[in-house]
Amino acid sequence: MSETRTTQGAALSAMQTAAIQAAAAVAAGREYASSAKAAHRDAVVVYARGDYANARRRALNSLAYSVGRFSRIYQDAMWAEK
Repeated sequence: MSETRTTQGAALSAMQTAAIQAAAAVAAGREYASSAKAAHRDAVVVYARGDYANARRRALNSLAYSVGRFSRIYQDAMWAEK
């Protein structure tokens, strides 16, 4: 089985979507807004280290906290090109 490599662009795209949704969650006072922000912050740190696969994973975690795993926004980010 070949290893799937996450590109820098794919990680950045997921992080940008997560940032927008985390900010919206905070503004709306949603229950898991602080978790969404923390996961996004982790994504930024890991991205800066060049670990794009884990940056994308943490950005997806942020989206899961802010919009939920069944949201179209989350699903689009999840299935976007890695």
